[in-house]
Amino acid sequence: MKSPIEEFCLAVELQLTRANRREMVVLLGELREHLEDKQGALMARGIDETQAAREAVAAMGDPAEIGRELGKLYDPLWLWLDRLVLGLLVWLLFWGIFLGIEYLSIFMGEWGRP
Repeated sequence: MKSPIEEFCLAVELQLTRANRREMVVLLGELREHLEDKQGALMARGIDETQAAREAVAAMGDPAEIGRELGKLYDPLWLWLDRLVLGLLVWLLFWGIFLGIEYLSIFMGEWGRP
């Protein structure tokens, strides 16, 4: 079973549709760290670990709303540009491999004849 903090972070992540993977990792890491700090402070006051995690999550509010608001910080243009550049690089890589093989076959075919 997942901890309340992990469930909270997952619920926030589901709303982050505009962030790329790197941005999500950073954002969720910061969120998790904040919740764990709050949990630690509650545990220092004598609350057990599970209850402290629940209270830390409850103090944050609705994870879906937090995720939607955080998602507004990311411009979808950069996400699509990131995907476009990645697709272009993959296309160029395959095209380069194809041309390299074609060049070698032509080159070796001319020089390999007696």
